[in-house]
Amino acid sequence: MNFKNFHFALGLSLLALAAQAATPAAKVLAPASDRLKAACMAADFNHDGYVSLDEFHQDVLNSWRALHPDASGYVIIADLESVPGMTKGMLERLKRANTNGDGKLSFKEVVTARMAYFEAADTNNDDKLSMQECMDYQRKMMAETGSTAKAKK
Repeated sequence: MNFKNFHFALGLSLLALAAQAATPAAKVLAPASDRLKAACMAADFNHDGYVSLDEFHQDVLNSWRALHPDASGYVIIADLESVPGMTKGMLERLKRANTNGDGKLSFKEVVTARMAYFEAADTNNDDKLSMQECMDYQRKMMAETGSTAKAKK
């Protein structure tokens, strides 16, 4: 998987995780395309059909909070294994975002990964993501990697 695809996938993982935090358990394991669409729609705070850069920044903050950083401001990656709906693929992408290899995600690492996602998905460079841009890029990434993450058992 190339660098841009990895960061896009990480962004989707964080978006999906944040969206699932308020989702009943029965819906957590919905098909990936449904989770992606729900996550993109959840970040569209003004419901205009686009995720603006400002909305995206707010969603980054919401996603970070959903990961429940510890008192020192980090998320221990090993602790995420027990999060309902966390797939092996999501966990791997989060591990790869840990660029310094310390087993903890910093806010800076998450922001860097999420912004790379936004830039990669914003194919028309208008500083907003349409639902179509989100879906198209996810399909492209999945086709390139041949991956469909299975939920952890």
